[in-house]
Amino acid sequence: MPKSLSNAEKCRFEPDVAAPAKRVTTILNRTHPTNTSKQPSSELVVNDTRKKTIAFAARKANTPWRRFMGLMGKPGLPEGHGLWIVPCTSIHSCFMRFEFDAIFVDREGRVVHLVERMKPWRLSAVVLKSYAVLELNPGTIAHTGTQLGDTLRTVSHP
Repeated sequence: MPKSLSNAEKCRFEPDVAAPAKRVTTILNRTHPTNTSKQPSSELVVNDTRKKTIAFAARKANTPWRRFMGLMGKPGLPEGHGLWIVPCTSIHSCFMRFEFDAIFVDREGRVVHLVERMKPWRLSAVVLKSYAVLELNPGTIAHTGTQLGDTLRTVSHP
């Protein structure tokens, strides 16, 4: 007669039984859905108020590591690219080599704060109304005419 396995042995040998780490991941993904693939998603960002494209390819930083690393150590952003940091209420430019623009938006995509040409080794204000921040090439805010109260929208693409 086959020996009955304990719960610990079932977890180790049966793929149908979820290990505790997998359950935690599932709970975290339900409460704050994130892209768990190795490659971050890229998004088109449009200013619906001004009918202007803000970024053709905004890379999403939606994990603690991606948010922490941000643009640190990068030589710059290619034209039309950005970093979409979710969730985020403040940013820094420590260990960065270039200036950039930053657009803070709330959960509805309304612009609640703007930082133009943030220099390296600076800290932004803490913007409690903010849900996400879009970091862009310097001059993008002025070039697109983005202002407080404008509404941004993202469209995901591979």
